[in-house]
Amino acid sequence: MNKTLLLILCDFLLLNLLALTNWQSAAPKAPGGRAARDAARGAAAEKPATETDDVISVMRLALDDERARREQLARRLETARGSLETARAELERTREEKQRVQLEAEEKIEALTSGIEAAERERADLKAVTETLQTRVETERKDRVEAQTTTTKLAENVGELAKGSAAIVTEFKAGQGVTPNAIARLFFENRLALHINASRPGLFGLSGKRREAVTVIAGDGGSYYALAHIETTPFSLTEKPRDWTGISGEFRRGARTLPIRKFSFLEADPRIIAVPLAAEEVARLGYSGVYRLAADPFKFSEGVFINKRQRGVKVTFEFNPDTPGYAEIVVNADPLSKNPNAFDNVPESGDLIFSANAEVLGIMVNNDYCVLIGSLKPGRTLETGEPAPPTAEAFAHLQARYKALPRRLR
Repeated sequence: MNKTLLLILCDFLLLNLLALTNWQSAAPKAPGGRAARDAARGAAAEKPATETDDVISVMRLALDDERARREQLARRLETARGSLETARAELERTREEKQRVQLEAEEKIEALTSGIEAAERERADLKAVTETLQTRVETERKDRVEAQTTTTKLAENVGELAKGSAAIVTEFKAGQGVTPNAIARLFFENRLALHINASRPGLFGLSGKRREAVTVIAGDGGSYYALAHIETTPFSLTEKPRDWTGISGEFRRGARTLPIRKFSFLEADPRIIAVPLAAEEVARLGYSGVYRLAADPFKFSEGVFINKRQRGVKVTFEFNPDTPGYAEIVVNADPLSKNPNAFDNVPESGDLIFSANAEVLGIMVNNDYCVLIGSLKPGRTLETGEPAPPTAEAFAHLQARYKALPRRLR
């Protein structure tokens, strides 16, 4: 039976017992003394137990159990209170230890952060110094290589020029110009052949053209170009522009050959073709006499061209403000002369014109005018190949430029 329910029943029976008892008819007080008490106990022991005595015994047992339970709860409470105090003290110590460890950790983190930042700054400084040193070393290495290469080339060029052009060098230094025959000799020592082949569909299949031009190499600020007139190539600016299906070409100088990768049309005039060459390609051709462009075309009033009899011939040219960038060649030959060689002294379209100090002045664009090549700035560029890239649009553009020129320059 549940103890709580038993207690309730006991309380109920006790109250009923107290309410139904007749206290006035209660028995007189038993004689006092130890003997009387012993006598009473003996009598009670001899007296048989009643229901009331059972209830009282049950209630006494219940009270004893309740007292024991409360004492046990009190002991547990006291033990729990002690454990709580201990846990509280331990928690306080743990909190203090945590705060101390946290402070130490923050100090260490701050010290490490400062160390890392200092190391990063030092690493950045070392990296910058290393890069600077590497740049200097690389620059010095390149300078040494370039200086060595330049020295070697200069030595080779000086050796070559010293063999065949001592007189020309002397005349340069004297500032008196170079004789036409010396210019002609220098031209034949340094000339090279430019072969260009081009093909495209024709009426009866593939139609091809092959032309050869005799030219020289001119230099402009480290760039090298071989110059030629478009009339000395398979191309034309007077016919309807069409695509060429194949374009190839090569340089020939003695037994040495060099293929052409691409060629350009100069901005100065669309009829002038310039084939670019690298310095090592110039060396492969064994070419040591690179011509300079005339810095002051009108320093001299006369120029020199190489006639068909391979002689240097002086020509007079004039500047016309109506045709800037061109010089008009004055012909001194008598048209009524009966001398068959009289017109050998008249330049034709495509002839190279040299200044009096052996610099490239320009190229004859027709029989009367020479385009002054003060710059080798390229315009439209075409690449060689089989099949060749489309060319009709490029030649249409060049043809439009050509037709826009004044009539006297065409």
